[in-house]
Amino acid sequence: GRHRVEVLPPFEPSGDPVADLTALNGIIEQYVRRLPEQWWWWHRRWKHIMHYP
Repeated sequence: GRHRVEVLPPFEPSGDPVADLTALNGIIEQYVRRLPEQWWWWHRRWKHIMHYP
C-alpha cells in the first residue's frame, strides 16, 4: 500500500471561536467530500454538547 500525507499551512486563529471552528470544519469537509470512502472518525468529537442561550 501507499500513503500520502498533505501538510497544510498552520491555522491562524482569528479570535472568533465560531469563525475558527467554521473554517476548520470547512477544511475537514473538503477532504471528506473528496475521499468519503476514507473518512473514519475515531475521536468522540461531540461528547460534550454545549447549549447556548
